[in-house]
Amino acid sequence: MVRGDHPLIWRRLKGKRGSLKIVDEGGLWKISGRHQGQTPETKDDYVTIKGVITSITSGTFVVNGEIEFFAAKMNKGAACRIAGESRFYRRGNEQIWRLQDGNNPCSGPKEALDVAFRPDQVAARPKPTKTAPTPVPPKVAPVSPTVKE
Repeated sequence: MVRGDHPLIWRRLKGKRGSLKIVDEGGLWKISGRHQGQTPETKDDYVTIKGVITSITSGTFVVNGEIEFFAAKMNKGAACRIAGESRFYRRGNEQIWRLQDGNNPCSGPKEALDVAFRPDQVAARPKPTKTAPTPVPPKVAPVSPTVKE
C-alpha cells in the first residue's frame, strides 16, 4: 500500500476519476477522498471516504471511518452513509482494491467503489487478441526399406 495520491473510482460515475490521499501521521494512516460526477446527469452525485486504515494484509485493508454516497436518483435524493469498518480487497497481484462490504444500506444494490494504487492499471486496456493455433503436421511412420532379391 502506498502513501500519497491515488485514483478513487465509483463505477456509477463516468468520466474523470476522483482523488484519494493516504497520509502517515505519526504511525496513523489516514485516508480521505472524493469522486464527483462530471456529466449533466451526475454533476451533483458524489462519493466521499474519510477515516483511518486499521488493518493491512496482502489482500485486504480495513478503513474505520465513513463512506458517503449521494446519487440524486437513489434514496429519494438523500445521502447514504456507511460508518464504521469497511473492507477493501484485491484479487491476486492486482493493484485495484474494491469495497468488499459494498451493499448500500439505503438502496440495496452493491456499490463498486475502487481504490487504484497504479493508475495505469485502471486505464482501459486493449482486449487480448485470440491467435489461431499453429497446425502441427501429422506424424507419419517411417517407410521401411524394401529388400530387392
